[in-house]
Amino acid sequence: MEFLTGPLLEPEVTEIEGYWVHVAVARDERSAEPFRCEVSLYRREPDSQWSDLDGCPPVEESQVLREFSTPQAAYDHGLALGHILTTIY
Repeated sequence: MEFLTGPLLEPEVTEIEGYWVHVAVARDERSAEPFRCEVSLYRREPDSQWSDLDGCPPVEESQVLREFSTPQAAYDHGLALGHILTTIY
């Protein structure tokens, strides 16, 4: 992701239906609604931890959602997208 400033919230990782969903929120001052999030989906093996995925690629290319007015709104929408992606794979 190309942001003008760094992450506003610590990236969150959540286990959803056999997948790890990673959501990162950052600011982009170029937009009228300055917050974006990046959502990545990783397969979760039974009894695995997020740290076990070092070097593993996501299931698909990360998805970027743009133009949110608050960092929490960006995170909430990113998590919702994670739920949707887990039903596709």
